[in-house]
Amino acid sequence: MRRTSTAARARAPDAGFALVELMLALSIAAMLVAIVLPDARRQLDAMTARQAAQDVAALLKADRNAAMREARRVTTRVDAASGSIVSGTSGRTMRVPDAMTIRVENARGMSGFVHFHSDGTASQAALLLRSGELLYRIDVTPLTGHVSARPVRAEFLP
Repeated sequence: MRRTSTAARARAPDAGFALVELMLALSIAAMLVAIVLPDARRQLDAMTARQAAQDVAALLKADRNAAMREARRVTTRVDAASGSIVSGTSGRTMRVPDAMTIRVENARGMSGFVHFHSDGTASQAALLLRSGELLYRIDVTPLTGHVSARPVRAEFLP
């Protein structure tokens, strides 16, 4: 019968792990998750906010194009209380995510509406979408009806 030393038996492939080694590995994994998870959540929120801003801008652009194509005035309605935007051509209602708020700034005090005219002009308007620290501004240029969305630093706005 062959004799093996204690050190040789400790290195045997079927010996397994000690409880202390398993606890150390689990605590390292838990620390990594605690570090990575909040950043992943922030990234997800940022992507959601950017997508919502792009969707709102796309709806406004579609209404502008329809106004020019159909040679008529198209009014897009923005309801800040419910967080919804209603297309003036298709009647499609788009809601911003629940975590976001929307505010309309309009030069003539007609908050809640963006008017697109058949000649390509529009009422001046800015839509502000806020989600925590993230803020997107969607501008409608009155002379050309151009719609643009861009991120804004939230600390500069009320």
